[in-house]
Amino acid sequence: MVAEAWPTQAEESCQETGRDILIVVDLSGSMCHVLDVLKDCLRDVIAHAGDGDRMSVVGFSSEPTLVCDWMELGGSNGVDNRRTLGACVEAMEARGGTSLVPALQLAAEQMCKRTEAAGRASAVVLLSDGDPEEPPEALSSAASRAFAECESSPLVVALALGSESRPDLMALLAQCGCGASLYISSSDQLPSQLGRMWGILDASRQRVAAESAGLKEAFLILEPAEGAQLLETERPPGGLALLTASNGRELVALRCGRHAPSGDGSCRLAARLALPSWAKAPLDACMLQRPLMRSTWVYRDASGAVKATS
Repeated sequence: MVAEAWPTQAEESCQETGRDILIVVDLSGSMCHVLDVLKDCLRDVIAHAGDGDRMSVVGFSSEPTLVCDWMELGGSNGVDNRRTLGACVEAMEARGGTSLVPALQLAAEQMCKRTEAAGRASAVVLLSDGDPEEPPEALSSAASRAFAECESSPLVVALALGSESRPDLMALLAQCGCGASLYISSSDQLPSQLGRMWGILDASRQRVAAESAGLKEAFLILEPAEGAQLLETERPPGGLALLTASNGRELVALRCGRHAPSGDGSCRLAARLALPSWAKAPLDACMLQRPLMRSTWVYRDASGAVKATS
């Protein structure tokens, strides 16, 4: 599934728009071996969140618990609130079972508790080794319900922590929130993977702030990674064209029109991709971070200028 935020000319204004980020943290006994990685990850998230952002933390093991209620990360209390969040991280311990379904229900309640949420992007960042007690079917159903309960469904980013984690299950949970999953086996991978996470969250904020009525035309260019092949794609309203890049790579250009789609403003098109040899089982763990396809928006703004963003 290709899911892309609609291109926007509101980049400056979106930088001023705050986000609501709910952190859902697995504190079960199975997280003992990655507790240091977990804490490093949370410290980085707290440090790099914007001054206009709000953050809340839910922890879960055998039962869920509200670790920190919504806190403003800017303004007169911003520094103290970041310290409070940091202290909560330092106090975290890993023990007990792994019941994720009740945690998803608590997460939904927290998202619905937000005040003055209109116009703000929202996201759920789930950190776990992906080894809950519930079966995948129950998790998928619970996640779909939880992320649909709020007036504006949050984007979900699932971080699979540790070399023994279950990236496949984390990807399933992220899909329920129209988001992405990232694999982090050690602290060495935190800079690159968290950089990708912030890119995903920034794109979501840009989508929420977008006012794309001034766009004259928008195209989505899909470029499969080396060795991958795009076999077919759903035909968009404006049709598609097959292109060949100067380096010989095959591209697909999708004409997506002038206006952002209804709903959450994202352009979603089904596509079928033939995996390259390096993406087939048995799969090296380092390959889980390697992207399969690059997508680029090419659009003409109201002044007639042609712009692009990948």
